[in-house]
Amino acid sequence: RSSSPLAVAAEHVRAGDHTEALDALARVRAKHRDAGYQILRGAILLNLGRVDEALAAADKALATDAKSGLAWSLRAVAAVSRNDRKQALAAARKGVELSPERAAASIALSYALRANLRLEEARDVLLEAVEKEPNNALAWALLSETWLALGYRKRAEEAARSAKSTDPTLER
Repeated sequence: RSSSPLAVAAEHVRAGDHTEALDALARVRAKHRDAGYQILRGAILLNLGRVDEALAAADKALATDAKSGLAWSLRAVAAVSRNDRKQALAAARKGVELSPERAAASIALSYALRANLRLEEARDVLLEAVEKEPNNALAWALLSETWLALGYRKRAEEAARSAKSTDPTLER
């Protein structure tokens, strides 16, 4: 049976093989390269350290759908990678404004807040993220790191256990 290139790319991402995911995305026809495609592509590029290309993908997604909270969130995480803390915070806030129900948007805001050393706010945003999506291992892992940075070791350990129970393949 034949799966769509997007589905194949998503499977490669889940398996941690970002290069294969990009190869699968290259097989998506141009007419199907919508905002969702660009966001997935940008996230993969960001994971590969190709920040400028990830930003370009976020911009293409926003050109297609200016109200895509996830595209704004991708833009925010890329801006954090470039150490553009002000732009990261503005883009992340826009992402949450447009997609308040998405933990991914909250996670992007937490990255921007952490980059701006606003750890208490980042913690609060991550607490909301794990409430929205209790099975989001990344949100739990970031919450653990943030609790630890704030000096709350026991809470950090609890959040780390939640991350690990949500996704047993987590490295740390």
